Amino acid sequence: MPAFNEIRHYELDPGVCVAHRNRSSSRITVAAGTIWLTLDGEAADYWLRAGDSLTIAPKQRIWLSAETHTARFRIDRELRPIPPAAAKIRHTGEPRHALANSLAGMITSSR
Repeated sequence: MPAFNEIRHYELDPGVCVAHRNRSSSRITVAAGTIWLTLDGEAADYWLRAGDSLTIAPKQRIWLSAETHTARFRIDRELRPIPPAAAKIRHTGEPRHALANSLAGMITSSR
């Protein structure tokens, strides 16, 4: 199945500490500044600079703070697409989505 990724961009001001728990495996990549990152259950901390990245395990709680300047970073995570509910609906061969076709048929037949 092809990958489907979610990418979120963040800015973090110095002196602010935020907690984050990801649902699936994710990757933090720093675009600007330096981030101090702590992983729940690990003794070592990480300092990530612009261009650095770190993979975070699923359901891992992390704490992030910026060093001396505002830090910009992104969190990428791969999403697993859920098979559409429309997969059980017979495809009519028309270019429209099968669910839209089904709903259109329901609206037409209810008149």
